[in-house]
Amino acid sequence: MPHFSLFSRSCREFSVTYIFHIKYIFEVMDETKAVHILKHLPQISFSKVLKEYGSALSALSEISWERTESLDRECALMEKEGIQLLSYADENYPTSLRALTDFPPLLYVKGTLLPSDSEGLAIVGTRTCTLYGQEMAEQISEEIASQKITVISGLARGIDTAAHKGALKSGRTIAFIGSGLCHLYPKENMGLAEEISFHGAVISELPVATPPDKHHFPRRNRLVSALCRGALLVEAPLKSGAMITMDMAHRQGKHCFALPGRIDNDSFRGNHFLIKKQKALLVEKGEEMVSILLPGAKTFKNIEKPRIELTDQEQQLINHFPKEEIGIEALAKKTQLAIGKLNSLLMGLVLKRVIKEFPGKYYKRAS
Repeated sequence: MPHFSLFSRSCREFSVTYIFHIKYIFEVMDETKAVHILKHLPQISFSKVLKEYGSALSALSEISWERTESLDRECALMEKEGIQLLSYADENYPTSLRALTDFPPLLYVKGTLLPSDSEGLAIVGTRTCTLYGQEMAEQISEEIASQKITVISGLARGIDTAAHKGALKSGRTIAFIGSGLCHLYPKENMGLAEEISFHGAVISELPVATPPDKHHFPRRNRLVSALCRGALLVEAPLKSGAMITMDMAHRQGKHCFALPGRIDNDSFRGNHFLIKKQKALLVEKGEEMVSILLPGAKTFKNIEKPRIELTDQEQQLINHFPKEEIGIEALAKKTQLAIGKLNSLLMGLVLKRVIKEFPGKYYKRAS
């Protein structure tokens, strides 16, 4: 037991404020609220506090403290935005995160964490991905989520975004971010984050108003790898945040997977490095990972696609599509169609989800 230095003083030295704090601590506060207060006190190291006092509640009954304006502002903002706190002492706090030597004492959560999320698959990759990588991330995520396996990623541009979008089509997804929940980055993913909160959770270890910073993202990656049971690298160069995540997952003893990519593209050098060094298993489809993550699972069920009726002109246009993506100018040469007519047909096929449109007016058949 820690030495309670304040209790050794005479009663006349207790201030009214201190007595109020004691009453507040033992009648109103729990460990999660106590951690939240400690995180807002200046020059307080939570790890040192935990080592010395055993808990945040014990610490607050020992030290002199006052509520800060920043704490009150954050509490008001959290209530307005529907953000919940989850501390290391909460029974719903993931065991796999608590096992980290530098576990976050407090998580800010918008959405819901489930015990099954710890059996999930992290899907990661580069922000500047190829169309192939983007498509594979979305396709595999949809397959994985349809098997009731949570897809975990980091809400970044590129592969992360595609992974979350794919998972939302058929199941749950979790996003760990490198900023506060009220300072979402990148901003174009605000709508996606809101949708994730209804079908999973958006999580940060940072106070809600914390702006994004390059130092936050490598630390965020340890949470992505820690929560999952396995991690898939879709596409990444040798030096990238995704490779940091895969290295962490490997060190944490998680199942590691990697998709094969083009050997002449630096964007897939990380994939081939992991496969050659036997740090990741080469996989080509979601079914291979499901059998490893859930060895007792039933036979993989394909996602049923509704039958789509095409006009004769739409079918003729589809027949001109190669396996890889193609630009509108190349299609115009192949089909000899006027750009206006071609644009109209392409838009119809995109709306019917027969083809996918990518930046720069590139198109590809949907899987």
